Amino acid sequence: MVMEGKVDVINSSSPDKWRSVIANMNDYDVCFLPEYHNAYSSKLEESRSILWTYSQKDNFFYYPFILEPIIFYNEKNILKTKFNDISSVYGYSGPYSNNFDKNFLKEAWKKFDEWAKKNNIINEFIRFSIWKDNRKFSHPLTKISKNRKSAVFHLPIDEEKILYDLGPKTRNMIRKAIKSNLNVKKLDFKKNISSFKRIYDESMHENKASKFFFYNNDYYQNLSKMKSNEISMYGVYDNKKLISSAIILKTKYNALYHLGCTYKEYSNKGANNLCLFEITKDLLKENIHFFNLGGGRTIDENDPLLKFKERNSNKLIDFYIGKRVINLKQYKSLTHEWESFTKKKSDPEILQFYKF
Repeated sequence: MVMEGKVDVINSSSPDKWRSVIANMNDYDVCFLPEYHNAYSSKLEESRSILWTYSQKDNFFYYPFILEPIIFYNEKNILKTKFNDISSVYGYSGPYSNNFDKNFLKEAWKKFDEWAKKNNIINEFIRFSIWKDNRKFSHPLTKISKNRKSAVFHLPIDEEKILYDLGPKTRNMIRKAIKSNLNVKKLDFKKNISSFKRIYDESMHENKASKFFFYNNDYYQNLSKMKSNEISMYGVYDNKKLISSAIILKTKYNALYHLGCTYKEYSNKGANNLCLFEITKDLLKENIHFFNLGGGRTIDENDPLLKFKERNSNKLIDFYIGKRVINLKQYKSLTHEWESFTKKKSDPEILQFYKF
């Protein structure tokens, strides 16, 4: 006989409740936070962030994600379907449980699929955490694959070891920045959003980044609602001029290099290297164990951004994604409807093809 469990669906509009629930995890990936989810929801039309939970006594299963209506676009029209999809917030999250028992997880996913079908959710796309390797908690039918490498820093016991781990090329860039009288300051996040945004937007234009990688004021305002010990901003100065900046998100033992930017004319002067070095030293003092610098702009293991992050970290870790069709009949119907509406052929390798 299966013990009856409890389902609770928490919206990120109730951040205190969301936080009280994930506190049971003791430590969690920073991307699990409700304010982080709210920030990305503000970028996605009609989306909402949800923490879906299932519990039996002391056993729990948590699954944070963003729910979006499925909308089609062609050259002239917009078609809003009756279906929804879900995806992990951009970053690293996915399902998590304190119980590895197959029967418990089976029951949790059964309840989840019942809820999903009632809400016309037809597929899910998961970005798994690399701090809490949670692939083992995914649905048995989830297709899991390695997406790319991510650069991380397993923080050592002292600053000297940090420098040693960085390697000679990065150490030389740090010395170059110091010799050029560049200096790093910790900044007040709320007071410096506009300064950061100015450099960041210019950097994104230089790199011809897609629209997704530009962030509006609502995005930054949502991040600013995080607790003061969960978000930091750093700036690199050439005399009094802010030339480079970075946003770091943190929880108890892990941190994420969320966004970084530098004026193009300073990109070869070691500003980024010096900034990351000072950040890493501060994280060490804060007893952070794991610093995730993230991956490259592409899945290529020779991606220039990944190579830069690799030189400023001490390990590369595989980052995994998961794909699952929850309602195959409706998914097939949706595919035919999209192909008819757009006069295009869907790509079977891309689960949420209609978004691209």
